[in-house]
Amino acid sequence: MSEDSEATEGKPKKKSKLLLIIIVLVVLLGGGVGGAFALGLIGGGDKQVEQEEPEHTFATFPLDTFIVNTADGGYFLKITIHVKYDEFIMHELDHSEDSGGGHGGDGPPAFFAHKVPEIRDGIIETLAGKTSQELFSNAGKEALKEEIVDSINERLEVEDLVVVGVYFSEFIIQ
Repeated sequence: MSEDSEATEGKPKKKSKLLLIIIVLVVLLGGGVGGAFALGLIGGGDKQVEQEEPEHTFATFPLDTFIVNTADGGYFLKITIHVKYDEFIMHELDHSEDSGGGHGGDGPPAFFAHKVPEIRDGIIETLAGKTSQELFSNAGKEALKEEIVDSINERLEVEDLVVVGVYFSEFIIQ
C-alpha cells in the first residue's frame, strides 16, 4: 500500500505545478499585452492622431514706428508695434530658404516681407481712424490691438490666422 500511496501523491504535485506554470504564463502574457497597450505599441490609434497635430510656437518681429494724426486732429500718435505670429503656419506658407528673420532675426519672415507695405497701410488706416479719447483708455488700446491683428490677417490673404497678436513697445499720444 505504501507504493500506491506514494504514486498517487506524485500526480497531484505535478498537476499543481502545471497549473501554477499556466497561471504565471497567463499573468505575464496579460501584463505584456497591457504594457504594450499602455505604451501605444498596440491599439490606441487615437494617440497617433494626437501626435500628428503640429505643435504651435510663436515668434515676433517689429514693424517700423508709426506716426499719425488722431481722427480728432488734436494729437499725434507715435507707436511701435511687434507682430506675434504662429511659426508653424508661417513655415507652411513660407517656402523660401532664407526667411529673412522671424527666428531670432530682426526683420519679418519672407512671407510677410513682400506684404509689409500693404500691412503698414492697413495699420495706418486703423490708427488714423481713432480719436485721442479712444486711445487714452486701456480698453481702447486692447480694441486697437484686435483691429490691427484683423487688418494684418486680412491683408495676408490666407485662410489660417497667421498673426495672433500684437504688442506695443512704444505708445505716445502728444
